[in-house]
Amino acid sequence: GRVPEIPGLEFAGTIVQLGERARMWKVGDRVMGIEAGGAYAERIATHERQLLAVPAGVAIAPDGKTALVARDGDSKVSVLKLANGTAEYTKRDMYAGWKPYQIGISPKGDWAAVGNVGMGNGDTDTVSLIDLRLDPPRVVDTIAVGVTPEGLSVAPDGKHIAYYAKDAKGQTQIFVVDVNGSDQSADAAKRPMQLTQFDGGVAQYLRWHPSGDAVLCVTAKNGIAAISTLPGRDFGRVTMLIPDDAAPERSRLVISHDGKT
Repeated sequence: GRVPEIPGLEFAGTIVQLGERARMWKVGDRVMGIEAGGAYAERIATHERQLLAVPAGVAIAPDGKTALVARDGDSKVSVLKLANGTAEYTKRDMYAGWKPYQIGISPKGDWAAVGNVGMGNGDTDTVSLIDLRLDPPRVVDTIAVGVTPEGLSVAPDGKHIAYYAKDAKGQTQIFVVDVNGSDQSADAAKRPMQLTQFDGGVAQYLRWHPSGDAVLCVTAKNGIAAISTLPGRDFGRVTMLIPDDAAPERSRLVISHDGKT
């Protein structure tokens, strides 16, 4: 009898096997592509040149004209132009660091920050700064921030970056660093500062409050917390908006522009 026709044009997934002459990808890479059919199958075979890395993070500039795409699969940050409801690939790719993951753009749209998570083997990783005032945009600085900076968010005043990284216990916590800082800085105020000390760490969905006075996150125990970023004794003070172990599971964290909701 006939083999059933499997529909589907677009596909995305993880590479599980390579042909003996394939060189562009490795097993475990997350990729996407387009085929003439069969994309809804459980597995699909395609030429390596048909594949693109699945974006790890996307940020849109405040003017709505530019988007940056972090591609951890091939360690590129790509620039898109946005107009009339469409996105155009400008063919401008930047190599900020190994495996760029989350990306954020400053409120004025003049620079962006991207966290480079590396191989996740305990080495010190980095955050790179991209100058969007240049044509084309360029990576202008890379700072060491600790281990595996995954989630990343730029403060409303554009002066600090909050990000997830592993603490000395190996738990994921929130750290804050000055945009001109580094873990190698002679000035202690410009080194990364650990903001949270949650038992079990934090989960996902890192957001700055519009006031710039606090960071909100979902804890590893499914609570929602607001953590003060004010200097001095209030730095790191926690207010639980929803207690730990509360149902249902949190899947997204969005804050209104006025910070009241």
